[in-house]
Amino acid sequence: MTNVNYDIIIAGAGPSGCSTALSLADSGLKIALIDKAVFPREKVCGDGITIDSINQLYKLSPRLYNTIHSFKQKSQAKGVLITSTKEYTSYFNIPENQRPYLIERALF
Repeated sequence: MTNVNYDIIIAGAGPSGCSTALSLADSGLKIALIDKAVFPREKVCGDGITIDSINQLYKLSPRLYNTIHSFKQKSQAKGVLITSTKEYTSYFNIPENQRPYLIERALF
């Protein structure tokens, strides 16, 4: 086993851990982002990126923000369909300036 020294070790690659890693990415520090899960992994809501998240991402990493905008294999949700077990359904349009990006996690 090889010993590796890091300046910072971040435990957990969820939203907080990834945000921390992104904010330190250009610091010149040697950073390890560690998670018990294997990535990429499928999650029910894992393919959606809200406009608010994209705008916050710009503050953390303009480079990643630009990558998301230029990613060719994305689509945008135009609406949301809500259904219930009692056969209730309702569809809501999403205004064009608020449409989230949908990007398959394994591709992105």
